[in-house]
Amino acid sequence: MSVPRLSRLLRPTRSPIDAAVDELMSRLAGVTGTASEAELVIAAVEVCGAPIEVEEVAQPQGRYGMVARIAQGHVITLDPHLPGDLRLHTLLHEIGHVLLGHTENAGAGAPDRLTALVTGQPVTNEVNCAVPEFRQWAQRENDAEQFASTVARRLRRGLTGRHLSRLDEAFG
Repeated sequence: MSVPRLSRLLRPTRSPIDAAVDELMSRLAGVTGTASEAELVIAAVEVCGAPIEVEEVAQPQGRYGMVARIAQGHVITLDPHLPGDLRLHTLLHEIGHVLLGHTENAGAGAPDRLTALVTGQPVTNEVNCAVPEFRQWAQRENDAEQFASTVARRLRRGLTGRHLSRLDEAFG
């Protein structure tokens, strides 16, 4: 039986969430003060390389927003009645879905039924009705929440550099 190398044990593990947060925050490094919605969206576009539009659309009760993959990129819809912090968190949550690749399967071929309905595309027999299984869906929601919470915490503390952010998260 071989003994694992010390360097392998000490190597930091970075999740896809960590990588996405670090990448977004590095794009915001030049922003002074609190980042605006527009600055967050521009940074997310730079990271994902595809356009992201933000639209205000009244949401059903209990839903604050959603993201849909379209041919040209992504559309994030936010409820226009959300108060400041909740609106920011919802925007970051939906950006998290984009940067974590949760919308990529939806862009292949025909749009899924929900995307077609929300974006006004015709719902035909070609609409992809595939829905991720519950565990996968729940994990995606959890990952997007973790992304949004981490970015919001870093923005509140003014920590855009990866090393300072990591130290702050580790030691509070």
